[in-house]
Amino acid sequence: MTMNTMFGSLSSMTSRISALSENEKPTCACQANPTTQTGRRLQLAQLLMLPMVNIIAVIVYTLVLTVNESRQLETSQVWTSSVRDGIDATYALRALQLERRVGVLWTLPNITSAAYPALADRNSVYEATDASLDNVTHWPGADKCGELLDLLPDHRLVSGRGGSDAATETTFYNGLARCIIDSLYEYVALHAIGSDLARYTCAFNALLELNDAADQLRLLGQSYYSKGVLSRAQHVSYIEYSAVITARFNETLDKVADLKERFSWRLRANDSLPLLADDVIRENIPTTPSVAAVVAWDRKCDNFSTVLDELTDAVGNVMSARSQDTHVAASALIIVLYALIIVAQLPIVTFLVNNALITMESIRNMVLIFASRTNDLKKEKRRAEVILSGMLPKAVAKDLRLGRAVHAQQYANATVFFSDIPDFVEISNKSEPMQIVTLLNNFYNFLDSKLEYYDVYKVETIGSIYMVVSGVPLRNGNRHVVEIATMALDILESTEDFVIPHLPGRQLVLRIGFHTGPCAAGVVGVKMPRYCLFGDSVNTASRMQSNGLAHKIHISEASHEELVKDGGFQMKLRGTLDIKGKGYMNTYWLLGRTPVAKPRVNVRIDTS
Repeated sequence: MTMNTMFGSLSSMTSRISALSENEKPTCACQANPTTQTGRRLQLAQLLMLPMVNIIAVIVYTLVLTVNESRQLETSQVWTSSVRDGIDATYALRALQLERRVGVLWTLPNITSAAYPALADRNSVYEATDASLDNVTHWPGADKCGELLDLLPDHRLVSGRGGSDAATETTFYNGLARCIIDSLYEYVALHAIGSDLARYTCAFNALLELNDAADQLRLLGQSYYSKGVLSRAQHVSYIEYSAVITARFNETLDKVADLKERFSWRLRANDSLPLLADDVIRENIPTTPSVAAVVAWDRKCDNFSTVLDELTDAVGNVMSARSQDTHVAASALIIVLYALIIVAQLPIVTFLVNNALITMESIRNMVLIFASRTNDLKKEKRRAEVILSGMLPKAVAKDLRLGRAVHAQQYANATVFFSDIPDFVEISNKSEPMQIVTLLNNFYNFLDSKLEYYDVYKVETIGSIYMVVSGVPLRNGNRHVVEIATMALDILESTEDFVIPHLPGRQLVLRIGFHTGPCAAGVVGVKMPRYCLFGDSVNTASRMQSNGLAHKIHISEASHEELVKDGGFQMKLRGTLDIKGKGYMNTYWLLGRTPVAKPRVNVRIDTS
């Protein structure tokens, strides 16, 4: 198939599409002809309008409502996250306070693990603290408290070896607790700016202060009952912490009026209110040290701390729930607005989609026609490639398909083979033209089937002459002469079984000749390109064939020398012949393979 044929098919297909398009007239402006420039612009505008309606609606919505709603949503999200972080940090603070109490009790006299089982396994207390610290995903004030938290493992080692006293334990853990409380206050209060939960924020921070003050009172009370009296500094601290609790407890409950009654009753029911005004310790009256008194005091403090912890958790839960409600309300409003926008768009979208479907159906029909024509072109292209590959070597055909320049090449050594039917003229005189065509077609197919087993390339056929070469276009070292010789013997032997269809009683006879030497090869022609061989070696090989005998393989002296080097063939000197255009030459008959032939190994050197 020529390039003109392919372009003719493409032109025919274009004309067909144009003819169909002209017959389909649009019924309205929205159904424009897609083959015209105006129609394509109108269809493009329709297709763009569908997403543009949504985009414009979202932009308008964003300009009107985004500022307020986005701020409210962002505030609620940040507030929810800060509350969650604050609650997690509160649990960690409680674990550190418990670790502080155990560390102080460890240093007090007469306090044993019988009264406080936690003293027997301080590692469990440490593990619980570490677990609480790990649960905090975002540490408020990480920069401030990070250094103190990094010192915690070293402090535990010193305390466990007995290298610490009550004052050291209290000072270390007080600094850590103070840092966490201050950071929580700043973190939660910062994210609560502008929130309607400000009073809960104040109550939450105040409860953290109360809880730590109550824990300090617990430590001082334990020291008082275990030693019988407080030092002056401890006495002053007890009075200060007691004043903080007395002054701020009711004030904190007033800020959360919905929780006040329930937790006030809890304190009265647990007999924890006397803790706020323990006159014995306040007066620092010397008493007899007693482990039982320490345990009783600790139990009373547990009741008060439990109520404070529950109140702190309740306030945190209210803060979290209300921040979630704010988040949900903001999200719900956004969903409603989107729903309204979608409902408002339905009529427009329906109209545009209907027109788009009509347009797409028209385009689909033309695409189907185009696809059909394209498939036809592809089939024609594949057919042309197959024909081209049959006419030229694969590497050369590939270069031509890719538009690469194919230059002639010089080959230093190759073997050229010719064969013919010596009595072809006589057979032609006894046959009809179609019988000759059938004979040659069958015979060439027979020879082509033999070529598949050898490293050779079929150059051309002219009448009954069959031309083959080895070593061109793919160089194969010095194996070309062996390949041709082996192939010639195989073909000569196989022709004995070939039957002439219309002359069954007559045997087909071949005359074969080949020569080894240099040659050139290249593509000749444009409309009907052919891969041709040139050089004196081609002429010599042709003379070997024409001067040979029927059912014989006639070879030149150059081919004979190469086959002798291989050592796998039987040859016989024919004699010295006067070859036209060549002068006198020694030529040989190739008789067959030696009884023990060396295995044939194909060697190819691809220069494509």
